[in-house]
Amino acid sequence: SKVYRSWDYQPSGRLVFHITDTESYWRVTTEKVERRWRDRKNVSLEEQLVDVFIWLAAAEVRAKDKRLKIEEYRRLEAEEEERRRKAWQRKANSKELKKHFNHLLEAHEKMEKLSVMAEYMVGRDDADNSATRRVVQEVLGYREYLSQNFDAEHFQYVCNTLNLVEEEGLLIDALGSEEPDY
Repeated sequence: SKVYRSWDYQPSGRLVFHITDTESYWRVTTEKVERRWRDRKNVSLEEQLVDVFIWLAAAEVRAKDKRLKIEEYRRLEAEEEERRRKAWQRKANSKELKKHFNHLLEAHEKMEKLSVMAEYMVGRDDADNSATRRVVQEVLGYREYLSQNFDAEHFQYVCNTLNLVEEEGLLIDALGSEEPDY
């Protein structure tokens, strides 16, 4: 048989009942839904259980409100991040479109110059010369090659690459916007 007691009836303060919420998000709220009960000399922990359940009823409402605030804040953060991502993508698309337009302008200018050059060479006195005819053919071939930048398939490719079909408004407006680069 045992010669010592396996428990004390005197409160030692070592038995603690601690309840805390697990949701915390420092940007939204620093409020903690938390409470501790411990055995004391005048009141045991078992006698405080009624207080625990009363506190839990009120804490449930506070914890739910806190959770809803955190969820709303996270939803708003996600929406803002999505808005910034779309603005960045729109600005990147507009820069790419501007580069493409500049490329088309250069190609168009070259095409016009090549046309003038071919007309000049055909109008020369030695236009029947085989070397001149060959050069004119090359000039016109190069002009034809450059004109491929202006066909419907190429424009469709540009629209698909830059998502122009899905965009609202003009992308060129995005070039002048003061949105920071991310």
